[in-house]
Amino acid sequence: MPQFHALFLLELVVFGGAAIAWGLWELHSTNKAIRKREAEEAAQREQASE
Repeated sequence: MPQFHALFLLELVVFGGAAIAWGLWELHSTNKAIRKREAEEAAQREQASE
């Protein structure tokens, strides 16, 4: 059954890689949203101080 073992490892690599890629994408999207919100809040503070 070495073919089954190789297929299992291939699936492990594929799904593991997909999970890592999804996690990194979520992290990137979250950081992007946080930076955008912080920039909007800073702009509002600047307008309020004028």
